[in-house]
Amino acid sequence: VNAINDVEFQVIEGRKQFIVRLDCKSCTCRVWDLDKIPCAHALAVLRGRSMNTYSFVSKYFLSSTLISTYTGSVRPVGNHANWKSIGIENNILPPTFKRRAGQLQKQRILSIGEKKSHSRCSHCHRAGHNRRNCKFPPFLQ
Repeated sequence: VNAINDVEFQVIEGRKQFIVRLDCKSCTCRVWDLDKIPCAHALAVLRGRSMNTYSFVSKYFLSSTLISTYTGSVRPVGNHANWKSIGIENNILPPTFKRRAGQLQKQRILSIGEKKSHSRCSHCHRAGHNRRNCKFPPFLQ
């Protein structure tokens, strides 16, 4: 962990390096930005500076936020037999399917360097068909 300034730090992990910003609560690995919980790089910085890691967790994970979410009244939905029926004209239909222009793809496109596999009959050992639809006599050695 290398300090760039008071709020920015460079964390080197193997061959990768990450920039942790404590003021923005972000890291270039983007885990802290997305999960709102300090990532491993941020924890290395916070523990190295003897800072409280819990103060850098988002307020959404606090128990007080959870309790305040349900302080208001939550009304039940009720029996679905009492619900108003919706007319067919209000139904949302899936979008219409439009066939793409051009000829349809008949078989899988091979990757670069991938060679085409040819089938060989195990009955007569000729190419182009299999044992089930073979019309030739069996191969004798």
